[in-house]
Amino acid sequence: MTDAVSEARRVVLEWHVRPSLLTYMRGTPDFAATVEGGAEFTGEVVRLPAVRAGDGRLEATGAVELSGHGGALTLPLRGVVIEGDALWIDDPVGSGGRHRLVNLRPRAEGGAEGGAENGYDTTLAAESDILFLYSYLPDTSFGPLFVLDA
Repeated sequence: MTDAVSEARRVVLEWHVRPSLLTYMRGTPDFAATVEGGAEFTGEVVRLPAVRAGDGRLEATGAVELSGHGGALTLPLRGVVIEGDALWIDDPVGSGGRHRLVNLRPRAEGGAEGGAENGYDTTLAAESDILFLYSYLPDTSFGPLFVLDA
């Protein structure tokens, strides 16, 4: 594969995760943010490098894990895949499968400034409320997510 083709496949997933969740997590005494593979966490935004895998599928090549309360409250953004109308992560219980974290709906406003080709509004998937200790109900807004040129 040539460098030009490789560059064309690279994108960044920029997720403005629900501010109230991030504020709460950052306020826990044992808050920890782990970033890998070129990913970033700014305190307000998660940025994951990703590649286009075909058929509209995007696969993150980096990871971010945010945790507090001794790990009882965790946002495990590992193995992130955008496919169809969902953002999937590696199953947090280690079953080897995938877990639907949030639902995606194309934003009426489209992408963000600065090279975003498209954007999504995210809502918590029904099977993910347990990750947040049932503090957020399914379909709760979880912030906008943008696909940026790398």
